[in-house]
Amino acid sequence: MDDIFPIIKNMIMNPSKKVMRVPFHVKSYKNVLDIWNTFKKQDRINVDTTDNRLLDGIFKFHLSDVDHIILYYSKHLEDCLLMCKIREKYVNLVAPIKPLDQLGYSLIATYC
Repeated sequence: MDDIFPIIKNMIMNPSKKVMRVPFHVKSYKNVLDIWNTFKKQDRINVDTTDNRLLDGIFKFHLSDVDHIILYYSKHLEDCLLMCKIREKYVNLVAPIKPLDQLGYSLIATYC
């Protein structure tokens, strides 16, 4: 697994492929991982939100065979969640993201 971290570092140091503002936020990234784990097992979003289509698309991309990182920043938090899939292995990391902690909205960025 140690060989995955240099790949993650290299990917995140390059420009993102897509950045989008998202209408949802959480108090803890554990909530996101709980929703992801349910989706992975049951192929459905287990939260009541109007953004199910957006979440469904993001999680389906995360299931794809492409090596990637999904960076999720939830407004008002000091960290971001990196949901990585490298060499068919899932790695989730929480990392500081100080320049964005006063942004005022949530966003998702993808790296491939």
